[in-house]
Amino acid sequence: EILPIVSSKGQWTGEIDMIRKDGDNIHTIENFFLIKNQQDEIVSYAISVTDITDRKHAEEALQKSESNFRLIFSNAAVGIDVVDENADFLQVNEALARMMGYTRDELKQLNIQNITHPDDSEKSSTPLKQLFDSKKDSYRIEKRYIKKDGSIFWADLAVSPYYDVTNKRMLAIGTITDI
Repeated sequence: EILPIVSSKGQWTGEIDMIRKDGDNIHTIENFFLIKNQQDEIVSYAISVTDITDRKHAEEALQKSESNFRLIFSNAAVGIDVVDENADFLQVNEALARMMGYTRDELKQLNIQNITHPDDSEKSSTPLKQLFDSKKDSYRIEKRYIKKDGSIFWADLAVSPYYDVTNKRMLAIGTITDI
C-alpha cells in the first residue's frame, strides 16, 4: 500500500492523475486524513477524491487560447496596443514600437496622449472615454501620431473593448495601421 507523505497535522492534499476502469485518464484532488485515537495512535484514515478533469481541460484550453493570442499579438503586421481607462499602455506589440520608433518598454511608460498629435487629442480621447463608459461598442478614426524622433505619421486606428482574464476589468485593444 502506497501512502502519500502526510504532514505533522495528519493530513495531505494533492493532485493525482488516475486511470478509470474504462481506461480514460482523470485528474483528481485527493484529501488524505489520518484518524487518531486519544493516545495519538493512528487507527484509520479517510480519503476524499474529487474529479477535476473538466477544470483541468478548461485550464488547458485557456492556456492554449492565451498562447494563441500572444502569438497573434506579437507577430501581427499592424500595431496593436492594450490600454486601460487612463489611456496608459499595458501592452504594445513590436510592430507598433517600430512604427513609433520606441522600444516596447519605452512605449509602456507612456500613454496614448503622449504620442498623439495635439490637434487630434480630443478626436482620440473622446471616443475612448465613450468606449469605457459603455456608450460605444467600438470605433475607428484616422489620426496623427508623433514618433519618438518628432516626425508625424497618419494612421487608421480601430478600437474595441477587451476584458482581462477575470472578465471584470474592461480594457481597450487598438489596431494601428500606418496610412
